[in-house]
Amino acid sequence: MAHCAYCSAETGIYDGGVPICVKCVKRREAKQKEDHNPSVQATLIHQLNEKAIQAQSAAMEFDAIADDIPSSLPHPDGTQRLRNASLDLTLARHEMMKAHNRLNDYLSRGIVPEDLKRSG
Repeated sequence: MAHCAYCSAETGIYDGGVPICVKCVKRREAKQKEDHNPSVQATLIHQLNEKAIQAQSAAMEFDAIADDIPSSLPHPDGTQRLRNASLDLTLARHEMMKAHNRLNDYLSRGIVPEDLKRSG
């Protein structure tokens, strides 16, 4: 019989090769349920949706400018418009991925972003 890595009780249960007793398993599961905050999840989903809409809007703007080439604008201005739209699209996609990663970190590992942690 092995001893629980957390409370030293005798156990035959292993989690990832680490001995753990039933009491500690239940305590850990209860803590995970406490840590899961629906309002944090809803906020992260809302932020991801906002960033996805912004990225979609930037993509549509880029496509509209690209479809307008050649335009009646002088060549340097048209090129700069395309560069600006490309930069906006890149930044919007980057922000969307950051929002996605924050939600993924919360859902898969329980990591609450610092800006959403409650004080006190």
